[in-house]
Amino acid sequence: MSWFLSILIGLIPMFATAIATGLFLKILRRKNIFDPPNERSSHKNPTPRGGGIPVILVIIFTWVSLYLSGNAFDKHPIFWVVVAGSLGLGFISWIDDSKGGISPTYRLLVQLLVVSLSIAFLPKEEMIFQGLVPIWIDRLIAGLALLWFTNLYNFMDGIDGISGAKAVTIGLGIFLISIISDSVINIGLPGLCVASVAIGFLFWNWQPAKVFLGDVGSIPLGYLIGWLLLYLAIQGHWAEALLLPAYYLADTTITLVKRLAHRKKPWVAHRDHAYQVAVTFGNSHAKVSIMISLVGILLVGLALLATDSEILRWLSLGLGTILVLIFVYYLQTQKVANK
Repeated sequence: MSWFLSILIGLIPMFATAIATGLFLKILRRKNIFDPPNERSSHKNPTPRGGGIPVILVIIFTWVSLYLSGNAFDKHPIFWVVVAGSLGLGFISWIDDSKGGISPTYRLLVQLLVVSLSIAFLPKEEMIFQGLVPIWIDRLIAGLALLWFTNLYNFMDGIDGISGAKAVTIGLGIFLISIISDSVINIGLPGLCVASVAIGFLFWNWQPAKVFLGDVGSIPLGYLIGWLLLYLAIQGHWAEALLLPAYYLADTTITLVKRLAHRKKPWVAHRDHAYQVAVTFGNSHAKVSIMISLVGILLVGLALLATDSEILRWLSLGLGTILVLIFVYYLQTQKVANK
């Protein structure tokens, strides 16, 4: 891997995203595309949404450039399926962001179509469980995991800076793992690109946020990151693929179980996630996002440790599970003194 190219991918998408988002923000304001605050939101003022359009376009442009130049991904038709899928998810999400009125059922059907095509185009020999289960079970689990992560990223995009901060740590984690493992070197620069773009977006999305990703950003971004994590798992780095997004996985899963236990509809917007509870308790968006970033850095360290041996893999996975469970509990109980 060329270090000069790595530096370029670490810088150019970041500046391109920051500039493009600033320009697109003017369009969103002129078109009056705002996310008004309500009883379920964590922001107090109407804020433009749809800033995910330049984010996704910069990622796709960079990925295509890396693919065509032979510096990333395997030369396989699935790459173009993933690119088309992300654009399709972005298109339907943009309609909902700008005009509204698209039912959750219709959006889910589009997601199912995109994920199903992505899984269908996987090379036959590439399996998460390395042949330990029948291929149809392997593909079913892979599809459900990708569908869940696509929506999970949207669920967790509820405060200033959180999605960008998490994309930074996951993207950098994938890049660092690719440096020490030749089996995933093909997704190292794409991972770095995601982190670079996220930093550029954070310039506009850090508290107080001037623009939100919107569904047009969070859903395709979750899909693209989920696909990189799926590639990690297929190449034998399944523990690392679980560790990098472990906090998101823990928060959403625990929240879902709690809502089902209280007979609440899981698809209805709410403020029950641990990070939302922490903000409700008086913690600033910036403080919570920084804490999530610090935990994300620790998870990157554990993911790198997991690549060393089978024993360290299980040890890292265990420590990561304990870490995120403690952190979720901490967020749900950390009240600011004057609240």
